Amino acid sequence: MSKAGERKGHWSRRLRDSAVSRDAVAAPQGLLGGAERGEFVHTGAALNGAVEPGELVLEVEGLSVSGLPLYDVLSLVQNCRGAAIRAVFGALHPAAAHISVDAVDGTGPGL
Repeated sequence: MSKAGERKGHWSRRLRDSAVSRDAVAAPQGLLGGAERGEFVHTGAALNGAVEPGELVLEVEGLSVSGLPLYDVLSLVQNCRGAAIRAVFGALHPAAAHISVDAVDGTGPGL
């Protein structure tokens, strides 16, 4: 049996480590979502031409931000030194990261 990371279509093959402008990330519509909305933090606008809107933010400066509220991620970005930050982005649509309460309890229309 092959390892999950070796599969051709595995999501981990769509991760990208990029340097982006701290000001672009912290700008309105730079980042959206967050645990308080039941979503992973994702980009709301293109960042420096390197990152497309809708990509998930998985790490900022080596720290995992999966499952954090947006205000914690923005606070981390604001406290980074320098004009650019290193982040890991996943090319997944944020709708795939959203978990509906109906889907969790088994009463949702998709189940």
